[in-house]
Amino acid sequence: MNPLMHTTFTLQLLKEAGMPTNQPEIILGSILPDISILGVIPEIEAHKKGMEFLDYLSHNEPSLKPFGIGWILHGENPQCLDYYVHKPNGYIDQKKHAVLELSKKHNITFEGIHQDVLAHTLIEFACDSLAEKDIPKQLHKAFKQANLEKIAFHTATFFKGNPKKILRILTIFKYFNFNKLRTPHGIAHSFQDFMTYYKFANKKTISKGWITACKLIWARVNEFKTHKLINLIKDVRAIVEKDCNKFLQQSKTKIYTNILHKSLAQYM
Repeated sequence: MNPLMHTTFTLQLLKEAGMPTNQPEIILGSILPDISILGVIPEIEAHKKGMEFLDYLSHNEPSLKPFGIGWILHGENPQCLDYYVHKPNGYIDQKKHAVLELSKKHNITFEGIHQDVLAHTLIEFACDSLAEKDIPKQLHKAFKQANLEKIAFHTATFFKGNPKKILRILTIFKYFNFNKLRTPHGIAHSFQDFMTYYKFANKKTISKGWITACKLIWARVNEFKTHKLINLIKDVRAIVEKDCNKFLQQSKTKIYTNILHKSLAQYM
């Protein structure tokens, strides 16, 4: 899932568990494993080494334990939200065929982007559009209140990344208008930006030179393609709004029982 839905899920889970929801670090932890998509930390480790990361933080920076808990609630191992989203026959798989049919209908493609990646990304962006209007405000507030330098340092230390690059990304997020992710027009531009960043994070894309770069940038500024993408996002939203909240509720029940109540109890 994307940042607004991860934030929504985490806050709802904490509230239903009777736990504090006013810790900015736990909110940031619930979204930041996805900076791995930008190539600054390993993606698989970011989603599957949450317990080890929390243990590291407990010993080296106890004030960031909430950040580690949020990180776990995002990931795939232990089985938290992204596990249920990404697993075989999970939420993405169940919607993928219908979304790819819609992309064909609207004639939407992105240079060098695999169809599975396109469908996956469209579904997650569409889910973000379902977030309540206070969620972007809470996310923005979390970035303002948290110690981003400390978060960047310890994330880089554990996952063997570059703390300066990570801090640069966090600083961009600090001033990002997350409310854009709730509207089809805002999602379309953010989606195009994401696809550009995704490709530039891939060394194979960079090696192809400026022709590929120009194609990616042209897709971003082409108003006709943006208009088609907005219509596609509206149609994908109509698919996910039917059962996204039900899926979140079912996932919350499993994660509360199996993870929050058991594995994480000693860290609370």
